[in-house]
Amino acid sequence: ILFGLKPHFALISSSILLICLLWALIHENILDSLYTWPIILLSLIALFIGYYGGWKIEFLQRKLYWSLKQQKELSLKILTSTS
Repeated sequence: ILFGLKPHFALISSSILLICLLWALIHENILDSLYTWPIILLSLIALFIGYYGGWKIEFLQRKLYWSLKQQKELSLKILTSTS
């Protein structure tokens, strides 16, 4: 993962780096902009999909964490009430 960040932040930063690299290559006339704009468009689409996916995964991880924490607290209450 880029720079030790969470996956969706790494995706954002790598997409920004890709777009900046492509922009520099267009500006220096190394790449023809006709071929590069579809790559930039696809990277932006991947950026939005990846960011949403990363956010959704993080949300589900938090939900699972709190669910397990509540189950643990409930089982501790049951154990202490029976003894």
